[in-house]
Amino acid sequence: MPALKARPADFLVRENLLVPLTEPSLASHQYLMLRKSGYTTFEAIRLIAERLACAPDQVTYAGLKDEDGITEQLVAVPLAYASAAGAAPMSITESDRWLRLQPYGFGTAGLDVGKLDGNSFRIVVRNLGADTAELLAGRSKLIFCALNYYDTQRFGVPAGPKLTHVLGGHILRRSWDDAFHLLRTIKAPESALAERWRGCAQEFFEKQLDPRVVSFYLSAYSSHNWNEQLGHLVSEVAGDEAYPCDVDGIRYLYLRSGQAAAAVLGKQPELPYQRLSLDPSAEVGHSPRATVVQTPIIVSELLPDELCAARFSVVLRFALPSGCYATTVVRQLLTPCTGTGTAE
Repeated sequence: MPALKARPADFLVRENLLVPLTEPSLASHQYLMLRKSGYTTFEAIRLIAERLACAPDQVTYAGLKDEDGITEQLVAVPLAYASAAGAAPMSITESDRWLRLQPYGFGTAGLDVGKLDGNSFRIVVRNLGADTAELLAGRSKLIFCALNYYDTQRFGVPAGPKLTHVLGGHILRRSWDDAFHLLRTIKAPESALAERWRGCAQEFFEKQLDPRVVSFYLSAYSSHNWNEQLGHLVSEVAGDEAYPCDVDGIRYLYLRSGQAAAAVLGKQPELPYQRLSLDPSAEVGHSPRATVVQTPIIVSELLPDELCAARFSVVLRFALPSGCYATTVVRQLLTPCTGTGTAE
């Protein structure tokens, strides 16, 4: 079956974010370009905060980037701490993972989660049969419509159980002991912190973790619920044009044709996404999320796959709005071509 992320260099992500720059004398923040592989954004933020001797919440960003690839994104730090970054790049290497931090420019504000324009991708797809590879390479550019599911990265780390949405449900219900026990088992970066913690479970989530991490788990719960809404819509609208795809233990309903995706879009272009908070006084908010995303995909570099004998690889390049997952787009593109209901 087609293979994604066989090695980090196969999955390149660059954040699309234009920030207005200003002279250092007028600035309140310095922007830094973070390039990393093997670290989650939360881990990288903690390491940067340690190096700059500031609290993690002083290091701001606009979006989360996966650890299993090579990703580039901006972070911002107040000028009071930026001098510790200096003019020279910061470099951290640990076993097979690394991060690099370089000065980018100066601005008058930090960065806010959710204010990202989007992301650009260069993805090497491996282990393709000759027919599938030639079918893709025969169209150097195609316009593809994909169901806008949250992919499995939202629900767990690579090679770990996909249960962050279950953890988020425990947190939402304030089942602190259940949440703490599950966190210790899911192999998340925070799992090691939980293993070392000797206080009560509630205090761990409320005082030990960065609030943005807790919000991520609540968002995973909302994301799983949103996926279920979309699955019901697809089943209702598409009928036999829908087919199941199991990915890391999570089942999705995908579509066999662009016409079926257009039917879903025509029936309901958006579904409400629930924004949750631990603050009991906060109102539950909702925001619209598109059910279908359309993007041009550039196909190039059809080559023998050096990692898989007698197989082929191709390169896919495209951009997506913020919050959309390249892996789910590629998986939907490939599974009808390969005739399989599962994908790596």
